[in-house]
Amino acid sequence: MNGALPMPGSRSAPWLIALALASVLVARMGLIPRHVHDIGFSEMNVVDGVARILQGLPLYGDPEQPPYDIMQYAPLHYLVCAGAAKLLGIDAHNAQALYMVSRWAALLANMAMCILLWRTASRLGLSSWGRWLLPGLMFTWMHEPYFSRPDSIYLLCCTGLIGTALHLSASEGLGWRGAWRLGTWSALTLFSKQSGVGVVAAVGVAFLLNDGWRAAWRYGLAAFTVNAAALAALVTADGWHNVYANLVLGNVNGWAFPWFIIDPREPYNGMGLWITPVAILLAHRLRRTHRRMAIFLLASMVVTYLWAFAIVGKQGANMNYFMEHWQLCALACLVFIDRAGHVRVRPVLAFALTAMVLVRGAWFTWVFALSGYPPDDAAKYRDDVQALRTLEAHGMAPGDALFVVDRHSFVDQLAGSRSWLKQKDIIRLSGAALLLDHSAMFDNTRNGALRYVLTTDSTAVLGHKYRAFDGWVRTFAAGRYHVYERAR
Repeated sequence: MNGALPMPGSRSAPWLIALALASVLVARMGLIPRHVHDIGFSEMNVVDGVARILQGLPLYGDPEQPPYDIMQYAPLHYLVCAGAAKLLGIDAHNAQALYMVSRWAALLANMAMCILLWRTASRLGLSSWGRWLLPGLMFTWMHEPYFSRPDSIYLLCCTGLIGTALHLSASEGLGWRGAWRLGTWSALTLFSKQSGVGVVAAVGVAFLLNDGWRAAWRYGLAAFTVNAAALAALVTADGWHNVYANLVLGNVNGWAFPWFIIDPREPYNGMGLWITPVAILLAHRLRRTHRRMAIFLLASMVVTYLWAFAIVGKQGANMNYFMEHWQLCALACLVFIDRAGHVRVRPVLAFALTAMVLVRGAWFTWVFALSGYPPDDAAKYRDDVQALRTLEAHGMAPGDALFVVDRHSFVDQLAGSRSWLKQKDIIRLSGAALLLDHSAMFDNTRNGALRYVLTTDSTAVLGHKYRAFDGWVRTFAAGRYHVYERAR
């Protein structure tokens, strides 16, 4: 695609977008060393998985047996972070260092995504303004799930899959070499996060509508083969029962209609109220001059939106499920701006998208760099380190286990596999829907290894969301915790 139309103000726009990107990047880097237990919703669960690998445990153990870990996410982020931690010589019990490794991995994945987006925009022949705007839109749209969770590596893989598919669809069609490239990207997508099913299917539907059954069959066969091989390796390493229990049963949280996606007050959700219908309308108008591109974008936008809508109602879910869909929407808008002849529409849309980047960049910088959110809990972290040392001084042996009632405790990560049932958010969100049985943990006869129960509230030890610990008595304090042991 050549001959992009010039845009009013396009000379200054890239500089403004670059400034917004740099501002957000500095804010993101400032978050990395903070002592925060959970910036990105379930961030501690990711650190728990990395620590398991560093301790020599399988990533997906039996979640119904000690230490009752539930690893909800596909393995790619865990493996990347554990590999980096090994190279850096970081110990499994150095919780703060593991948090920092995970946050760096997420940020570097976001930056790599921006590079891939730039390359995709260049391949599509977008103007300099468009090549800056595409990564600008996606990077400033990031929110907490992308600071330290698998979402960042997942979106990088989605970007690789979408960009490669667009290039192959627009230039050479889908031969076997291209099919295997897409199959590899599909496996990276699915094994970074299970929700990648939607975008993997969307690419297949787009090739089916553009090129017919032969192209869709090639892509489907390649994707199935590579993903089956990856799944076989995972099952061989950790066992089918454990993989299924963690990745499937551990995600049964219940579903409710996601009313929040139509709330215009939300900083992320409200933008989708207008960008999706506008992008679909613009892609539809592109059919006359860029038919293959229009069909690819239309099909993939519709499929990814329907899939995201179906899964975003899961308890504990949020709008990060729509990010790959919004990436496609941004592509549709930018292709239309650079290629369409609607002189009145183009400047208005270009101004709106540029303003979105600048406003989001300013908002992000204010919240995460200037407002002091989230606060650094260095004192709490040091207190939890001392609490664990107090337990060890009291006689806690390497084989002794503990349970922390408090959901936001660094002790869970500092103690590693000695701390049982660390993923308390999963238990809380799943409620009666959880299909895993943790009753063994509360059975005094079967769990003699469980020696201590820690809580910051002396009345909570009998369990608010957890079953009662019968026959336990308070014996001493460790930092901010009341420590309970079995009555002897």
